[in-house]
Amino acid sequence: FESIFPRACAPPVEMAPPHPKRPRHDDAGMVRVPLNKKIMACVKEKDLKTALEVFKQLDDKNLANEFSLGIMLNVAVVCGSTQVFDTFFARCQAFGAMSAVVCTTALKGFFESSRPGEAQKLWAKMVDPADQAAEQPNTRAFNTFLRGCLMLGTYTAAADAWGWDQARELADCSSYEYMIALCCQALRVNRAVELLEELRESSVYEASSVAGAGVNIARAAVLLHDPDLAARGVKFAQQALSTETWQTTVPYGKRGRDGVSESREQSNAMYSELRRTTLLGAADRIEAYFKDTPGRTVVHDKLLVFAEWDPVLPAATTLKQEWGITKLPAPSPRVVRQRVQASTAGSRIRWGALFDDAREVKVEICSGSGDWVVRQAEADAGRAAWAAMEIRR
Repeated sequence: FESIFPRACAPPVEMAPPHPKRPRHDDAGMVRVPLNKKIMACVKEKDLKTALEVFKQLDDKNLANEFSLGIMLNVAVVCGSTQVFDTFFARCQAFGAMSAVVCTTALKGFFESSRPGEAQKLWAKMVDPADQAAEQPNTRAFNTFLRGCLMLGTYTAAADAWGWDQARELADCSSYEYMIALCCQALRVNRAVELLEELRESSVYEASSVAGAGVNIARAAVLLHDPDLAARGVKFAQQALSTETWQTTVPYGKRGRDGVSESREQSNAMYSELRRTTLLGAADRIEAYFKDTPGRTVVHDKLLVFAEWDPVLPAATTLKQEWGITKLPAPSPRVVRQRVQASTAGSRIRWGALFDDAREVKVEICSGSGDWVVRQAEADAGRAAWAAMEIRR
C-alpha cells in the first residue's frame, strides 16, 4: 500500500478546503470531477488498487476534496482494507471532512473491522452538541450504528444510542426492527415486546418490520421455552403478514420513494413477496413446534439441541430447518451434548476428546445454513473432522 501510494500515510497539511465561491466547473473541477467518478466506479467493482492510483492523481495535483476522501473511505470499507480505511479516516478528520455521509461510512468500517469501541467513540462525537468535529447523525447513520451493534452483539451500546434524546426523531421502521432484534439477541424479550407495541402505534409503522420483529420475539421465546410469548410473537407477525395489511403498507419497499422506476417497482414487489413468504414460513414453523412438541427443546451453553429428537415429527423437522440445522450427526443429541460437555475445559474445546480420534480438525466460522460445511464433511469423511460455528439471531 505504501509503495503504491506513499502520500496517503502523510498528514494532509498541504490540503486546504476549496474556496466556497469557486465555480463548480472551473479548471480544477474539470479535472477533479472525472477522477472522482472513476473512484466511485471502483466502489462497485471493489477495485482498491485502481482507486488508490486514481486518488494519487488527484493528490499529486492537490485537487482531492472532501468528496474524494469520502469516496476513498467507502472504497476501503467495501474492499475490507483496514489499513487504507484508517489512513483515509485520519485524513477526513484532518481535512475537516466529517459530514454525516463520511461518519456513516466510518461507522460501517469500524463495525466491519470488529472495532465497536471506535464506532462508539465516533457516535459519541456525532451526538455531542458541543463537539463540532462531526456532523450530527441522520436516520441512515442511526441505522448503520444499530445494524453494526446487531452484527457484533453489542446490546448495551445500542441501548445507549436508543436512549439519546433525539433517537425517536430519527428512528424509522428499520431502526425499530434492529433494536428489537438486539433485544431478542440479548433475550430481553419484555423490552422487545414494548418496542414492538410502540412501533405498531407509531407513524413509521411498516408491516415488514413488524412481522420481522414478531418472528424474532418468537425465536427468542423458543430459546426461553416460553410458549405464550412465542404465540404472541407469532400473532404479531401473522397480523402484519395478512394480505390486506401487507399490500397497503409495503408498496415500494422501506424507503417508499415517490416516482420509482418500473424496474425498481418490480424488484421491490419481488423482494416484498419473498420476505413475506419467508416470514410466514418462520412463524408457521414456530407455531407448529409449540403445538405438536411441547418441552422438546433445551439450551446448553448457547447450543440449540433437541433432547428427545424424533425425525418423524413434522413440527420438529420444520423447526430444525428454521434454525439452520439441516442435518444432525449420527449419534443422538443427548450423546452429542454429553460429548461436548466432556470435551470442554474452561473456555477451550479439546477437539481430540470431542471427535474421539486424531483426525485433522477443520472449522468453518459463520456457517450459515450449514449446507456447505455438511458437503465438506462428507467429502472429507475418514480424513478430517469438521466443526461449524454460527450465531443465530
